[in-house]
Amino acid sequence: MPETDVSDLDAEQVARYLAAMSSSKALRGVADDAQALERLGITDKQGTVRLAGLLTLGAYPQQYFPALVIEVAHHPGTEKSEPGQPRFLDRVTCDGALSETVTDAVRAVLRNLRTISYVDGVSRHDTPEIPEEVLREAIVNAVAHREYRKLFVGQSVAIDIYRDRVEVTSPGGLWGGKTLANLADGTSRCRNSTLMHLMETMPVRNGDGLHAERQGSGIPFMINMMRERGLPDPAFYAGIDQFKVVLWRPSAEMAPAEHASRRKEIVVTSCNVTNGIPQSRSTDTALDILPTMPHSNRVCLDFDGSSHRKERLQQIMNFVEERAPVGIQEISESLDINLATTRRDIRALLKAGYIQATAPAQSRRRRYYPAPAGHSPS
Repeated sequence: MPETDVSDLDAEQVARYLAAMSSSKALRGVADDAQALERLGITDKQGTVRLAGLLTLGAYPQQYFPALVIEVAHHPGTEKSEPGQPRFLDRVTCDGALSETVTDAVRAVLRNLRTISYVDGVSRHDTPEIPEEVLREAIVNAVAHREYRKLFVGQSVAIDIYRDRVEVTSPGGLWGGKTLANLADGTSRCRNSTLMHLMETMPVRNGDGLHAERQGSGIPFMINMMRERGLPDPAFYAGIDQFKVVLWRPSAEMAPAEHASRRKEIVVTSCNVTNGIPQSRSTDTALDILPTMPHSNRVCLDFDGSSHRKERLQQIMNFVEERAPVGIQEISESLDINLATTRRDIRALLKAGYIQATAPAQSRRRRYYPAPAGHSPS
């Protein structure tokens, strides 16, 4: 960063950081703040600010890199620019140092999501439909692990909010031997080691901040949090030049199974958008926890094979009727049937005409629902 010097740093943030690091071995024997900044990797020997230092402690990093922001866009449908719809319901550019950028991005996403309220006796607990901790983890990962080389600094981290999901896309593919297969194995591979160290040691203020760590626990944490809420696992997509995390939103009928088993009332408060501007939350609407169909209305299957297979197919069919539209992963986990067997049984139900799919087989949004009334299975 040849054009920069310490005047480009936020003096208050620098003072807080140096105070927090005062007992660190890294600052043994330093004579002054200038030497401390060099020792911590914030500046070089000439006093020029390094990129990691500018991003974490800069007064306004976008003075030099206008695209190093987080773009948050709320789309009305399930794809961008659907015909007959406004292009955006909300759009925000989050800039500043990384701690500000991440905090602003989390808040921008949350105000465009529904709030789910769990009523337990006389107590009511409000929570976002996607856990805030999961959103923050995905966004922090995006800025920490993205590519910052010259060819990529003209690209922003993008967060797209759709009717059924939230996507967090960052420039640069996987790095250091990480693949989709070993992404959640609990090991850490760090592309930007100086930046990660600064993010990890940066003081947290008012609960906001970067909350970064290098223990490889972020992806398992996101998966476990989504499962705890009864939501599908996050989906991960890696290309040569970008990485994407998809967080699925609950449908209007969906509710966590664990809360259903406790017979808690669930209320969804929708985000109300008028003229493209999010307004105050709408009137609460009570939802059934697990809508069920009368047993007499359920389809009774007619399949050859063992009694055990017939029972399993009937169990899957009943689950599809109760929870439609539903994906294979949810069926497998909810009914404790291994994924390969679930796929085979779903193909059998599709072929026989008992259920139908919402999308082609290769689509990541493929879900299943019962065949319409009056449909005759083949």
